[in-house]
Amino acid sequence: MPTSPQPACQILPVATRREAEATAADTVVVAKSLAGFADPVPAPGQVVRGSRARRKGNPYVSDRSQEIPSEILAKGKSKKWAAGGPDEALSLYAGHEALLVRTALIRPPGYKTSDRPRISDPYDVVRLVAHLKHSDQEHFVVISIDAVQTVLAIYEVAIGTRSSAQMDLRDVVKTVVLSGGVGAIIVHNHPSGNPKPSQHDLDTTVQVKAAMSCIGIQLQDHVIVALDGHTSFFSHGLL
Repeated sequence: MPTSPQPACQILPVATRREAEATAADTVVVAKSLAGFADPVPAPGQVVRGSRARRKGNPYVSDRSQEIPSEILAKGKSKKWAAGGPDEALSLYAGHEALLVRTALIRPPGYKTSDRPRISDPYDVVRLVAHLKHSDQEHFVVISIDAVQTVLAIYEVAIGTRSSAQMDLRDVVKTVVLSGGVGAIIVHNHPSGNPKPSQHDLDTTVQVKAAMSCIGIQLQDHVIVALDGHTSFFSHGLL
Protein backbone atom coordinates (compact mmCIF):
# COMPACT_ATOMS: atom_id res chain seq x y z
CA MET A 1 0.00 0.00 0.00
CA PRO A 2 2.31 2.82 -1.16
CA THR A 3 1.57 6.14 0.47
CA SER A 4 2.69 9.71 0.12
CA PRO A 5 5.77 10.80 2.08
CA GLN A 6 5.21 11.74 5.70
CA PRO A 7 4.15 15.41 5.76
CA ALA A 8 6.29 18.05 7.41
CA CYS A 9 3.93 20.28 9.36
CA GLN A 10 3.14 21.72 12.74
CA ILE A 11 1.19 19.18 14.79
CA LEU A 12 -2.14 20.69 15.84
CA PRO A 13 -4.24 19.80 18.89
CA VAL A 14 -6.99 17.22 18.37
CA ALA A 15 -10.01 18.92 16.80
CA THR A 16 -12.87 19.88 19.09
CA ARG A 17 -16.47 19.19 18.11
CA ARG A 18 -16.95 22.87 17.23
CA GLU A 19 -13.84 22.88 15.03
CA ALA A 20 -14.92 19.68 13.29
CA GLU A 21 -18.37 21.14 12.64
CA ALA A 22 -16.80 24.22 11.09
CA THR A 23 -14.79 22.11 8.63
CA ALA A 24 -17.59 19.71 7.69
CA ALA A 25 -19.25 19.71 4.29
CA ASP A 26 -21.41 22.71 3.43
CA THR A 27 -24.01 20.41 1.91
CA VAL A 28 -25.15 16.81 2.44
CA VAL A 29 -26.58 15.07 -0.60
CA VAL A 30 -28.52 11.80 -0.38
CA ALA A 31 -28.14 9.84 -3.60
CA LYS A 32 -31.21 8.57 -5.46
CA SER A 33 -29.70 5.11 -5.93
CA LEU A 34 -26.45 3.21 -5.65
CA ALA A 35 -26.03 3.41 -9.42
CA GLY A 36 -23.17 5.78 -10.14
CA PHE A 37 -22.83 6.41 -6.43
CA ALA A 38 -19.37 7.93 -6.84
CA ASP A 39 -20.93 10.91 -8.62
CA PRO A 40 -24.73 10.92 -8.17
CA VAL A 41 -27.09 13.55 -9.49
CA PRO A 42 -29.19 14.79 -6.55
CA ALA A 43 -32.93 14.84 -7.07
CA PRO A 44 -34.97 17.96 -6.21
CA GLY A 45 -35.62 18.19 -2.49
CA GLN A 46 -32.83 15.79 -1.54
CA VAL A 47 -30.22 18.36 -0.59
CA VAL A 48 -30.05 18.69 3.20
CA ARG A 49 -28.72 22.00 4.39
CA GLY A 50 -28.05 24.01 7.53
CA SER A 51 -30.76 24.08 10.22
CA ARG A 52 -32.87 21.55 8.31
CA ALA A 53 -30.08 19.03 8.75
CA ARG A 54 -29.88 19.81 12.47
CA ARG A 55 -33.57 19.07 12.89
CA LYS A 56 -32.83 15.66 11.39
CA GLY A 57 -30.38 15.03 14.23
CA ASN A 58 -27.09 15.65 12.42
CA PRO A 59 -24.98 18.05 14.54
CA TYR A 60 -22.14 18.23 12.07
CA VAL A 61 -23.72 20.06 9.15
CA SER A 62 -22.81 23.72 8.99
CA ASP A 63 -25.45 26.41 9.58
CA ARG A 64 -23.49 28.79 7.40
CA SER A 65 -25.51 30.54 4.72
CA GLN A 66 -25.90 28.58 1.52
CA GLU A 67 -26.61 31.65 -0.56
CA ILE A 68 -24.40 34.43 -1.86
CA PRO A 69 -25.95 37.79 -0.87
CA SER A 70 -27.96 39.25 -3.73
CA GLU A 71 -26.23 42.58 -3.39
CA ILE A 72 -22.90 40.86 -4.11
CA LEU A 73 -24.29 39.07 -7.13
CA ALA A 74 -25.73 42.30 -8.53
CA LYS A 75 -23.71 43.66 -11.40
CA GLY A 76 -24.61 47.27 -10.68
CA LYS A 77 -22.19 50.17 -10.68
CA SER A 78 -20.04 50.66 -7.59
CA LYS A 79 -18.57 53.85 -6.19
CA LYS A 80 -15.04 54.00 -7.51
CA TRP A 81 -14.00 51.09 -5.29
CA ALA A 82 -10.68 50.93 -7.14
CA ALA A 83 -8.58 53.84 -5.94
CA GLY A 84 -8.40 56.44 -8.66
CA GLY A 85 -10.21 54.16 -11.11
CA PRO A 86 -13.49 54.58 -12.96
CA ASP A 87 -16.81 53.18 -11.85
CA GLU A 88 -16.88 49.43 -12.46
CA ALA A 89 -19.35 46.61 -12.09
CA LEU A 90 -18.78 44.69 -8.84
CA SER A 91 -17.93 41.04 -9.54
CA LEU A 92 -16.78 38.06 -7.50
CA TYR A 93 -13.13 37.09 -7.69
CA ALA A 94 -12.30 39.49 -10.51
CA GLY A 95 -14.87 37.94 -12.82
CA HIS A 96 -13.84 34.34 -12.11
CA GLU A 97 -16.82 33.49 -9.90
CA ALA A 98 -17.39 30.34 -11.96
CA LEU A 99 -14.43 28.89 -10.04
CA LEU A 100 -16.25 29.27 -6.71
CA VAL A 101 -17.19 25.83 -5.36
CA ARG A 102 -18.91 24.34 -2.32
CA THR A 103 -18.02 21.11 -0.57
CA ALA A 104 -20.50 18.23 -0.42
CA LEU A 105 -20.71 14.89 1.35
CA ILE A 106 -22.63 12.24 -0.57
CA ARG A 107 -24.66 9.75 1.46
CA PRO A 108 -26.06 6.47 0.11
CA PRO A 109 -29.82 5.90 -0.31
CA GLY A 110 -31.68 5.27 2.94
CA TYR A 111 -29.11 7.01 5.14
CA LYS A 112 -30.42 7.75 8.65
CA THR A 113 -28.52 9.30 11.51
CA SER A 114 -30.27 6.88 13.89
CA ASP A 115 -28.51 3.95 12.20
CA ARG A 116 -25.01 5.06 13.14
CA PRO A 117 -23.23 2.47 15.35
CA ARG A 118 -20.86 3.26 18.21
CA ILE A 119 -17.39 1.75 18.52
CA SER A 120 -16.21 0.93 22.04
CA ASP A 121 -13.41 -1.58 21.31
CA PRO A 122 -11.59 -3.28 18.41
CA TYR A 123 -14.17 -6.06 18.33
CA ASP A 124 -16.81 -3.52 17.29
CA VAL A 125 -14.56 -2.56 14.38
CA VAL A 126 -14.10 -6.21 13.38
CA ARG A 127 -17.86 -6.79 13.44
CA LEU A 128 -18.38 -3.70 11.29
CA VAL A 129 -15.98 -4.89 8.58
CA ALA A 130 -16.41 -8.67 8.99
CA HIS A 131 -17.13 -9.10 5.26
CA LEU A 132 -13.59 -8.00 4.43
CA LYS A 133 -12.17 -11.19 5.94
CA HIS A 134 -13.56 -13.12 2.97
CA SER A 135 -12.36 -10.81 0.23
CA ASP A 136 -9.61 -11.96 -2.14
CA GLN A 137 -8.61 -8.33 -2.70
CA GLU A 138 -7.07 -5.95 -0.20
CA HIS A 139 -9.35 -3.11 0.92
CA PHE A 140 -8.19 0.03 2.74
CA VAL A 141 -11.02 1.68 4.69
CA VAL A 142 -11.24 4.77 6.89
CA ILE A 143 -13.95 5.12 9.55
CA SER A 144 -14.77 8.65 10.70
CA ILE A 145 -15.94 8.98 14.32
CA ASP A 146 -17.15 11.74 16.61
CA ALA A 147 -16.12 12.53 20.20
CA VAL A 148 -18.20 9.67 21.66
CA GLN A 149 -16.99 7.07 19.13
CA THR A 150 -20.13 7.16 16.98
CA VAL A 151 -19.48 6.29 13.34
CA LEU A 152 -20.13 9.28 11.08
CA ALA A 153 -18.88 7.86 7.79
CA ILE A 154 -17.16 4.85 6.22
CA TYR A 155 -15.04 5.41 3.14
CA GLU A 156 -13.31 2.77 1.02
CA VAL A 157 -10.10 4.57 0.15
CA ALA A 158 -8.73 1.84 -2.09
CA ILE A 159 -9.40 -1.67 -3.38
CA GLY A 160 -6.35 -3.43 -4.73
CA THR A 161 -4.88 -6.83 -5.49
CA ARG A 162 -4.38 -9.87 -3.30
CA SER A 163 -1.23 -8.36 -1.80
CA SER A 164 -1.65 -4.58 -1.81
CA ALA A 165 -3.97 -1.59 -2.23
CA GLN A 166 -2.56 1.74 -3.39
CA MET A 167 -3.80 4.75 -1.45
CA ASP A 168 -3.05 8.42 -0.99
CA LEU A 169 -2.98 10.26 2.34
CA ARG A 170 -5.24 12.98 0.93
CA ASP A 171 -7.96 10.40 0.29
CA VAL A 172 -7.61 9.06 3.85
CA VAL A 173 -8.26 12.39 5.55
CA LYS A 174 -10.78 14.03 3.23
CA THR A 175 -13.89 12.08 4.29
CA VAL A 176 -13.07 12.51 7.98
CA VAL A 177 -12.94 16.27 7.45
CA LEU A 178 -16.11 16.42 5.33
CA SER A 179 -18.11 14.31 7.80
CA GLY A 180 -17.01 16.42 10.78
CA GLY A 181 -15.04 13.64 12.46
CA VAL A 182 -12.70 14.38 15.35
CA GLY A 183 -11.12 10.95 15.16
CA ALA A 184 -10.65 8.07 12.75
CA ILE A 185 -9.98 4.35 12.59
CA ILE A 186 -8.27 2.83 9.56
CA VAL A 187 -8.85 -0.78 8.56
CA HIS A 188 -7.46 -3.10 5.95
CA ASN A 189 -7.71 -6.82 5.30
CA HIS A 190 -5.10 -9.47 4.56
CA PRO A 191 -6.43 -11.92 1.94
CA SER A 192 -3.59 -14.27 2.93
CA GLY A 193 -5.51 -15.00 6.14
CA ASN A 194 -2.66 -13.88 8.45
CA PRO A 195 -3.45 -10.67 10.40
CA LYS A 196 0.15 -10.02 11.41
CA PRO A 197 1.19 -6.49 10.35
CA SER A 198 4.05 -6.09 7.91
CA GLN A 199 6.72 -3.42 8.18
CA HIS A 200 4.88 -1.58 5.44
CA ASP A 201 1.70 -1.65 7.53
CA LEU A 202 3.64 -0.15 10.45
CA ASP A 203 5.11 2.57 8.23
CA THR A 204 1.70 3.37 6.74
CA THR A 205 0.23 3.77 10.22
CA VAL A 206 2.94 6.27 11.19
CA GLN A 207 2.30 8.29 8.02
CA VAL A 208 -1.48 8.32 8.41
CA LYS A 209 -1.23 9.29 12.09
CA ALA A 210 1.11 12.18 11.23
CA ALA A 211 -1.11 13.40 8.40
CA MET A 212 -4.20 13.38 10.62
CA SER A 213 -2.36 15.07 13.47
CA CYS A 214 -1.50 17.92 11.11
CA ILE A 215 -5.18 18.84 10.88
CA GLY A 216 -6.18 18.01 14.45
CA ILE A 217 -7.69 14.55 13.89
CA GLN A 218 -6.74 11.69 16.20
CA LEU A 219 -6.01 8.27 14.75
CA GLN A 220 -7.72 5.96 17.25
CA ASP A 221 -6.68 2.60 15.82
CA HIS A 222 -5.51 0.63 12.80
CA VAL A 223 -7.17 -2.76 12.58
CA ILE A 224 -6.11 -5.58 10.27
CA VAL A 225 -8.73 -8.26 9.67
CA ALA A 226 -8.16 -11.74 8.21
CA LEU A 227 -9.64 -15.23 8.34
CA ASP A 228 -7.19 -16.22 11.09
CA GLY A 229 -8.12 -13.29 13.36
CA HIS A 230 -7.38 -9.61 13.66
CA THR A 231 -4.72 -7.21 14.93
CA SER A 232 -5.47 -3.92 16.69
CA PHE A 233 -2.52 -1.54 16.65
CA PHE A 234 -3.96 0.29 19.67
CA SER A 235 -4.30 -2.91 21.71
CA HIS A 236 -0.73 -3.92 20.89
CA GLY A 237 0.74 -0.52 21.71
CA LEU A 238 1.70 0.15 18.09
CA LEU A 239 0.18 3.62 17.99
